[in-house]
Amino acid sequence: MQIRIHHLSGSKKGEVQTFQSPSVSLGRKEGNDVIFDTKLDRTVSGKHAEVRFDGGQWIFADLSSTAGSWINGTQIDTIPLTGDEEIELGSGGPCLRFEPEQPERTPRTAAMPEVTPASAPTPQRAIGQKTVGMMIQSAITKSRDNQTGRVARISFVRSVASEAVRHGSRRFKVGVAFLFVVLACAIGFLVWELQQTRAELKALNLSKLGPSEIGEWIAEQNKGSIYLLIYRTRTGFEQGFCTGFAVNQVQLLTNAHCIAQMAKLSAEGAVFFAAPNEGLGARYPVVRWRAHPAYDAAASAPTADIGSVTVNGRFHRVVALASADQISAIKSGSQIFVFGFPGDLSNVGSPVATITNGVIGRMTALNGQAAAPNQRYLLQHSAFTSKGTSGSPVFDKLGRVIAVNSGYYQGKSRVKIEHPITGKAQEANVSRDLSGYAFGIRIDLANEVFK
Repeated sequence: MQIRIHHLSGSKKGEVQTFQSPSVSLGRKEGNDVIFDTKLDRTVSGKHAEVRFDGGQWIFADLSSTAGSWINGTQIDTIPLTGDEEIELGSGGPCLRFEPEQPERTPRTAAMPEVTPASAPTPQRAIGQKTVGMMIQSAITKSRDNQTGRVARISFVRSVASEAVRHGSRRFKVGVAFLFVVLACAIGFLVWELQQTRAELKALNLSKLGPSEIGEWIAEQNKGSIYLLIYRTRTGFEQGFCTGFAVNQVQLLTNAHCIAQMAKLSAEGAVFFAAPNEGLGARYPVVRWRAHPAYDAAASAPTADIGSVTVNGRFHRVVALASADQISAIKSGSQIFVFGFPGDLSNVGSPVATITNGVIGRMTALNGQAAAPNQRYLLQHSAFTSKGTSGSPVFDKLGRVIAVNSGYYQGKSRVKIEHPITGKAQEANVSRDLSGYAFGIRIDLANEVFK
């Protein structure tokens, strides 16, 4: 028994792995047969899934992973593998195609019919073009009923093959089988080309739009993925304090300083909820939270200000996270969009997110110093933000999350103040927010908060 795993996306894109064992495990932890990158493949759990040979067929089984396993936007648990499935480990995560070796079938010996002396075998007639056309048309008709997409393509090939088996000679059967193997490959290639073309057209169309039109599109695509984080005190008082956005079915990303605030409020008896943008569904109770281990609230410079929140329930929509290659393409001057809940505008009863746009001003290490591209985790941008937008997603112009909005720089200036009693003027240092100098933390630092 053998199975091949084709990596269509993710850190192993382009690789093909072959296994001879009856069980293959997949995940980010050491010890799996297929080990995914802990930094690049963030939607993959430590022990995510396995494929196993059971009952004469290969089966894919999700192992209660955090982000789930998906086929065409539908979450799956356990399915038999036929060789046509493309499965994502987490929505938007690494995509795999499994090519199982089909078990050999033992030929059965058919009983020989009795032939009386008076009868003679009827010679087989050659099948002409008209007959072939009728067979194909018959197969097409059978495959149309209640079938679409790949299922229809598979049914079509099977139906034609069935017609060939019923009507054809051995030589013709071999020819038809070869023809439809070629046809199936051609259809698969055309489908792949179509998917690539659609992605390219989407990027091309968005690149032609202005900021307001792109902002409208991003807001519409992601309005069901944005949540206002709310705390409720023992007295019943409720207040929104940060933004979060769904990255898998049970987790939101936000800021580590929001997590620090939750820890403090929790010690005072507060409970927490994630309220959906525009009232699109019920609130989700928050059950766990985690700050990035490198976050330091007492540091004078920004640190790894990223955290995760886990809820009791399942989110229906998640954002698309930028890949490592897409993040590396971000430059100073790149257009960005921030989607969250400004503190003064957030309404705990019916929160409505606000989208703003700007550009990347500069990219540095967390300490503000120049750094190699893979260490430029601090993105300074010009989009308008306020305290409530802490934890908001920062999108690129194609709608992919590249960072988590964190805060804004403050400047100090000396001003003259007149003493209210003596009237004597004196100088004092005053801190003020620097408009247009907000910053976010690059999204690939979020890997540590998913453990």
